[in-house]
Amino acid sequence: MRLLGSAPLLGLAFAGPVADKALERVDVVCEAVKDPKLDLDVADKKKAVEKFVGDNIIEMFIRDERCHSDNDDILTECIEDKRGDIQSAANRVGGGFSLAFLLVIGWITLLPCFICRCWRKACCWFCLGESKKGLRTPKQTTRFAFILVGMLLALALLIAGSIAIGSQDTMSSGADGTFCEIYKLANNSLNGYPGGESNMENDDAFIGLVPMIDSVKDLVDELDPNGNGELLPGVDNLLLETRTLDRAVADLTGSLENMLATLGKPENRRVGEYTCVFCDACCGGPNPLVAQVLDELKGSAAGALNEARDMVRQELRGQNIVDLHREASKAIDPLDEFRDVFEDKIGDALINNEEDIRDVLDAISSATLGWAAGVFLPIVLLILVVLCGCFRKPPEDHTDKVTNPCGVCCSCCCTCLYVFIACYVSGIVMILAYFEGSVCMIIHDVPKIVDMYDDFQSLANRDGPVRRLLPALPAPPAGRYLSSDNDDVKKFIGTCLDPAGDGDILSTIEVDDGKTLRETFNVEERIKTEFDKITTSVGADINDPSLNIANLPAFRDLLNAIDAVGDLYVLDPDRAAALQSDAELPTSPPSLSAGAAILEAGFAGVPEDPIASLDGKTLIGVDEYIAALSGNGVGLGTATGCTTFKLSGANQNLVPWGNLLNLRQPVMTKNDYDCTGYTIFETADRKFVTSPGSSRTCDFNQWQQFIRDFKTDLQAKASAVDVERVASFDKIDTGLRDLVDRLVIIPIQELLDGISCRFMAVRWEGLINQFCWTYAAGITGFGAALLAACAIITVILVYEFVIWRYLKDNRCIRRDLAKEARTHPSQSPQVMASHNPQVGVPLTVQINVQK
Repeated sequence: MRLLGSAPLLGLAFAGPVADKALERVDVVCEAVKDPKLDLDVADKKKAVEKFVGDNIIEMFIRDERCHSDNDDILTECIEDKRGDIQSAANRVGGGFSLAFLLVIGWITLLPCFICRCWRKACCWFCLGESKKGLRTPKQTTRFAFILVGMLLALALLIAGSIAIGSQDTMSSGADGTFCEIYKLANNSLNGYPGGESNMENDDAFIGLVPMIDSVKDLVDELDPNGNGELLPGVDNLLLETRTLDRAVADLTGSLENMLATLGKPENRRVGEYTCVFCDACCGGPNPLVAQVLDELKGSAAGALNEARDMVRQELRGQNIVDLHREASKAIDPLDEFRDVFEDKIGDALINNEEDIRDVLDAISSATLGWAAGVFLPIVLLILVVLCGCFRKPPEDHTDKVTNPCGVCCSCCCTCLYVFIACYVSGIVMILAYFEGSVCMIIHDVPKIVDMYDDFQSLANRDGPVRRLLPALPAPPAGRYLSSDNDDVKKFIGTCLDPAGDGDILSTIEVDDGKTLRETFNVEERIKTEFDKITTSVGADINDPSLNIANLPAFRDLLNAIDAVGDLYVLDPDRAAALQSDAELPTSPPSLSAGAAILEAGFAGVPEDPIASLDGKTLIGVDEYIAALSGNGVGLGTATGCTTFKLSGANQNLVPWGNLLNLRQPVMTKNDYDCTGYTIFETADRKFVTSPGSSRTCDFNQWQQFIRDFKTDLQAKASAVDVERVASFDKIDTGLRDLVDRLVIIPIQELLDGISCRFMAVRWEGLINQFCWTYAAGITGFGAALLAACAIITVILVYEFVIWRYLKDNRCIRRDLAKEARTHPSQSPQVMASHNPQVGVPLTVQINVQK
């Protein structure tokens, strides 16, 4: 679509500094970030985090309402029930703290032994058995074995350090990726999202807040009744040019509706014992003939043209355009406010302060890198210890050089201090890793967030434990708030963040009268549908005679029915049956069959009549029958007094027929038939309508003429509608359609099509992949590697202590040799060696009690 296709350009053209910088930072920050789509590597990291977290203690506490209670007893009960799970979690993260505690105990116990020179008169345990003549020193093969062990420890420590550095690199990548996703979120929210960046269904494009606000403002300007837009003046002009069609259709409709109203009135349809059959046929019952004509008129080409014109008038004139303008204007305010808040929060807290945040992250990165690289410090110390200690053999003469144990002692002291701090750091890192991993195990599953939404509400309650720990949080409503399935937040999460959502946020947000935002702004369905009816109704040629109103089937039937208006009233069927049972009627002329036919068929015509002058004629209606009787001296009100009549032959009994005529008297003498007409006028929003005219009554003859006049009136007005149909076609179907499409339908539809929040699900997945499965996996690996390094360094600490004892023994041996040389200078070094049987014996640690 045009609007979506130009969204990035619009974003650049109209974006503010924050939106512009967000787009810039995406290019800079995300350029070097590897896109961690959920491949095998990320899946393995996710499994590693899940395995490390195990039973999620945080989720347990969130779901258990007892853990949200202000009552200490209930809170204690919740904690007691989860003691086993808490202990299991503590075992996962507490290795570093446990090892550091043991080191403290060992350090306190063995600290004196790390002094350069042990006190000669110390207790036996103080220096682990130092004797006056030193401990036995190892043979050369044993020393080489110690060297090999030292190298293996250095290699193990090197591997642990490499893993820690690799994990730190993963952490850095995760942090950069998290920033990248945040910048992408800011850029997609402000400048737009092209769509198709993931394998999710409904990965639709989003126009962006900045282009969307500009588009809405342009639309609002066009819809402003007091503005200078092109739309409303153009609509007014075309409505004015085509008002003759509206008037013609309204006039014809007015005649039909007036006919339906007057002939359908009970006082006109039934008079005395008689019912108006024509009135029932055209204007009574569930589906009267006039109603059929009105439906045909609405579905005709002229009706479709006028309906399209009227729909535009309704939507874009009068109160509706005021309401639409107000709704569109109201939509701008929250969009502007959201953009301002979004820009302020993202801009001030992230983009504009990126350097400060980067400094903090660099410091954290440097610290973790320092700890990771610091693992190599014990390696250097160990290598120096091995080189300085194990490669120098025990002295055989007092002149032989020995290594000063002070260097090894200092190395041992540094190693002990380092491993103590490293263990605590590893414990802290493991706690952070567990916390982040636990949170990630919750937030990566969007349906779980929706399911736990009420529990989150409770946990953040005004008086809850989280509120007491973090009083600066925004205060929610007092009391626990349980949301319904219609909660906007739940709808937002399910629609925008859930991979199974459709992203149609406008259809989830309800406004007044239960209408959604999409229904409020979607005028295409209401306007364009009416224009489409024109194409369906017109076909290929607007001048086709078959489109004329006179050719509508129901219209033709109505005109034909008006031609037989003389036969208006017939006896009610029940009353006719009663008359047929009259004792005099069957025995009086005319014949039984003739009388029955008149009573049953009304005035459709019967072939015989008791009056000789009417022999061979068809009785068309009561009027002719009454005229014939009157010509022979029988009139209304006198028939019952004229018992016999003889034109030729036998006397005729006219009493039954006089009674029949008396039943017709109310019809013939009624002078208050409702003959009210109608008036046509134009409303303020330029719509022609009709209303009943001044009330008018008439007698039977006038009533008949009133009905006959409908035919001429309907024919003339139908002809006028056909003329205006042809004259208005191009102005409505082309001019008005193009104007509304170009300035209303297309902009609104593109705007509605461009408002999809699926990009949030894409960014959320990227954020989870970066922050959770990359950063969390990195910090978990870093903590585990650091803990392993601490365990290895602990072994190295023991190793260094043994080397220190070995060097200390060498010094003791040389000291004894020097003392012996001063006492017995004639003895050779070989003799000295023969008097010292401990030299060359494998290294053992002996504890001798000093006397």
